Amino acid sequence: MTRKPFQKHLLSWMLGAISAPALAAFASTANATTLTESLMKCDASFFNALYEHRAELGKVAKVEQRDTLAWISVPDRTERAKAIAAFSTPLIENGLRLTGFYDFYFDLGDGGTYYFWGFPIEQSPEKVMAATPQAGWRKAGEYYISNPQIKLTPQASWQPNPAAAADIEPTPGSAEKVVMLSDEGGTSLLMCSIQGSVNGTLLNQERPDLARRAAQ
Repeated sequence: MTRKPFQKHLLSWMLGAISAPALAAFASTANATTLTESLMKCDASFFNALYEHRAELGKVAKVEQRDTLAWISVPDRTERAKAIAAFSTPLIENGLRLTGFYDFYFDLGDGGTYYFWGFPIEQSPEKVMAATPQAGWRKAGEYYISNPQIKLTPQASWQPNPAAAADIEPTPGSAEKVVMLSDEGGTSLLMCSIQGSVNGTLLNQERPDLARRAAQ
């Protein structure tokens, strides 16, 4: 199957193998305490971390919660320009100034569904990477990436994503996720992404906040 240019660009974010030191670094974040550390684990525990930090976050944004999960709603998750809820004042963590919450989604039909969530940061990507050396950042096209993972089938577990061949689409039925850092004209966007064949079960596993929102 010939990949459309946009799909090809998306896949380029995932190219390359994660190094052993980077894997070890992420294992050390199992007890992450900050929001950025929790985000970079790229799993559902991030929304528990938002709940744990709800008092702090509540001073700069409207925080919604249910059970032990919390989230921040953006104006429109399907439009990138409206996919940010700005904080009233920056939230400072480890010297980084988080200026809002980002939550974006789009559907490419046969090309898969794509979910992104994270934080706009006032500083440049270079400053963010200097503050998060444990991530083992590597350049991938226009982005820096870390902790790439792949789920080959709906029943499989996540595993580190090995080097991928250019112009080869993920196997049908597979899903991928990765931590991404982009340059937004001198500022940064630090986010987790899950993409590909994301069914309801997987979405509930990775984004349990969405199910809680629908239940309210």
